[in-house]
Amino acid sequence: MKKLILTFVTVVLLAVGIVGCAAPDTKEKETSNEVNHAKVVDNLKISIKKVAIAEKGKNKQLELDMLVINNDSIEQPIGANDFKLKTPDGKTKAIDGSAVNFGAVIPKGKQLEGKMYFEVPESVTEGTVVYQPEKKVLAEWKIKF
Repeated sequence: MKKLILTFVTVVLLAVGIVGCAAPDTKEKETSNEVNHAKVVDNLKISIKKVAIAEKGKNKQLELDMLVINNDSIEQPIGANDFKLKTPDGKTKAIDGSAVNFGAVIPKGKQLEGKMYFEVPESVTEGTVVYQPEKKVLAEWKIKF
């Protein structure tokens, strides 16, 4: 009888824990720009697969699903810190450091999927995602959200 009660309590606690870890409600918007348009830089094929929006106080948080394929003969590092978001008003936004953003060393011939996040004012509805691992911009994607 004790085992049955213990099993029941464990199942209930796991169910409550899983529900509590659910991601915030996000709205996916269809974008007509460069989502799903791959760019190749230094043998890395980089694409934004999806853009979603979540409310974050007075601002909104952009969630970008990324896919990076390493077509090089050596491993390549890449991460969300290599990207910026330029808004139409000329401001450049770094990734939202309070979120868990992607980053890893990709072995040759392998791929990496992950998410990166930007926090923008509610009034901003479009921008340009730039791949800038150092000082020079190497690729750009225009997106609407």
